[in-house]
Amino acid sequence: MNRSMEAHNQMLKSGLCVRSFGTGTTVRLPGPSESRPNVYEFGTPYADILADLKGKDVHLYTSNGLIKMLERNVLVKLAPERWQSMDRTQAFDVVFTYEERVFSAVLEDLQARETESFRAWHVINIETRDNHDEAVTSAQITVKLCALLDECDELEVQLVPTVNDFVEHCSRAVRYSLVYT
Repeated sequence: MNRSMEAHNQMLKSGLCVRSFGTGTTVRLPGPSESRPNVYEFGTPYADILADLKGKDVHLYTSNGLIKMLERNVLVKLAPERWQSMDRTQAFDVVFTYEERVFSAVLEDLQARETESFRAWHVINIETRDNHDEAVTSAQITVKLCALLDECDELEVQLVPTVNDFVEHCSRAVRYSLVYT
């Protein structure tokens, strides 16, 4: 929620068409201990999650950054969405992930779909530690990469060399995969 929503926020501010998703079965946020996370269903409005955490322990969730993160999320979109539940007719030219586990889940979902139109999905993972500063940096990297990809006349032909050139000047591990559905 932190990394993808920071990227969503910065991409929106840059004028890009963007959606963001989670890949788990529920939305899990840190709780008072590791064994007691706060768990919400996808589709629960960010405003409701924010109100719930403020009601539980405003000091804890302010000090660990959740309040600030959720206040940002409320301004970006209504609620978290689940990747595996999205409308199957929805398609994206490029999908960004920020963790290897999520990259694998997206690829697994795409590869399990019936191939109908042989539409290309370019999936790029920019490995990012899950903290505010790293999320901001990776979001900035994503916006720069999107600007370069937007200049490509033929995305399928130019994406790999563009990403490879970009990675040489990037401080993150980047993986790429192409899937047709």
